[in-house]
Amino acid sequence: MTTIKHEVMPAIVLNTISLTHFKNYNESELEFSPGINCLLGDNGSGKTNVLDAIHYLGFSKSYFNHVDSQNILHDEEFFILRGNFSCGESEDEVSCSVRKGQRKILKRNKKEYEKLADHIGLLPVVMISPDDIELVIEGSEVRRRFLDSVISQYSQPYLHNLMAYNHALMQRNNLLKNFSRQPRSERQRYDALEPWDMQLVDLGTTIYAERKKFVEAFTPTFSSWYQQLSGGKEVPALHYESHLNETDFATLLKSCLEKDLALERTSAGTHKDDLEFLLDGYALKKFGSQGQKKTYLIALKWAQFGFIANAVGKLPILMLDDIFDKMDEKRTAHLLQLLSHELFGQVFITDTHRHRVPHLLNEAGLNFRPFNVQSGMVSEETIPIAVETES
Repeated sequence: MTTIKHEVMPAIVLNTISLTHFKNYNESELEFSPGINCLLGDNGSGKTNVLDAIHYLGFSKSYFNHVDSQNILHDEEFFILRGNFSCGESEDEVSCSVRKGQRKILKRNKKEYEKLADHIGLLPVVMISPDDIELVIEGSEVRRRFLDSVISQYSQPYLHNLMAYNHALMQRNNLLKNFSRQPRSERQRYDALEPWDMQLVDLGTTIYAERKKFVEAFTPTFSSWYQQLSGGKEVPALHYESHLNETDFATLLKSCLEKDLALERTSAGTHKDDLEFLLDGYALKKFGSQGQKKTYLIALKWAQFGFIANAVGKLPILMLDDIFDKMDEKRTAHLLQLLSHELFGQVFITDTHRHRVPHLLNEAGLNFRPFNVQSGMVSEETIPIAVETES
C-alpha cells in the first residue's frame, strides 16, 4: 500500500533558514525540527511564504509566482534566502538571491551555480497546496509541468533534454513566424526547418518515452494511495495523452506542416502532451465532486513523494499548506496519522486553525514543533493542546 521501500532511507532536513526582504518578511531566522513543524496563524500572516522560501531553495523558483522580482518585499530592491540542510552525514548551505533588474544567483556551499538546472534534484521537496486544484481545472500545460517537475527531480538527463527541446521549439516557431513576413520557396522552408525538426524528433521522442515510462510506473502507486484515502469506493486512473501515442514524431511534423505555416507555430508534439485524470472511467474535471478532487490530488502528491524517494534514495521534505481547510476532523486525523508510519522525514504543516492540527498530532502521539505566525513574524510557542478544538 505504501510507496516507499522499507529499508532505512536518509531524509533531507532543513535545519535553519533565513529570509531577508522576501514577500512579507523583512528579516527572519528560523530553526526547525527534523520531524514535524507546524506554522499556525491567520490567512495572509506569512505561513505559506515560509514554505515557498523552502521551495525556492529546492527548486530555485517559487511554487506560486515564477516572476522572481514580484517576490521581493515592497519598497525593497532584493531578497536573499539562506538554508542549512543535512542528509545523513552530509550538510549543505544553499542561498538564493534576487535583485531587481539582475539575474538570479543560486549558491551551494558559497559556490555559485553556472546553470540553475544543475541544482534540481539535490534537495527534493514536495508541496501539497490548495493551488494544486489547478492540476484538475486548468489546461494541459499545468499537468505537463507536474510531469516534468517530478521526473526532473530524479533525472538530470530528462531536464536537460526538456530544456533543449524547448529551445528548438522556440527556434522553429520563430522561423514559422518569419515565413509569413519573408516568403520563401518550399525548398527554402524545408532547409530552414530541417535542423530544428531533427532536434525536436530526437529530443521529443526521448521525452515521450520517459514520460510514458513514468506514468506506467506511477499509476499503481497513485491508485493504491487513492483507495487507501477514500476507502476503496472508486477506481482512479491516469491516462497519458500524446500525439506520439498514434504516430512517430517525424511523420507528425510533416503531416502538420501546412497547419503550422498557417498558425505560425508548431501545433503538434510532446509540448502538447496531457495527463487525463479519471475516476471510475469518467473525467475527474467534469464529474468529480469537490471531495473526490481533493482526495485525488492528495493521493497524487503522496505518491509523488514516495516515487521521488525511491528514485533518489532519500526522503524529500514534505510541505502541507492549508490542506485541512474545509476538511472534516475524521479525514484530517486520518491524514495526520499517516505521518506516524515512518514513511516521511521532515514535514511542514500550515493551518489557520490554531489548535486543530496540534491537537490531532498529540492524539496520534507525534512530536512536533509549533510556530506562531503573525504579519511576517514567526515565533516558537507552546500550544495548549488540551484546549477544546475550535468549531
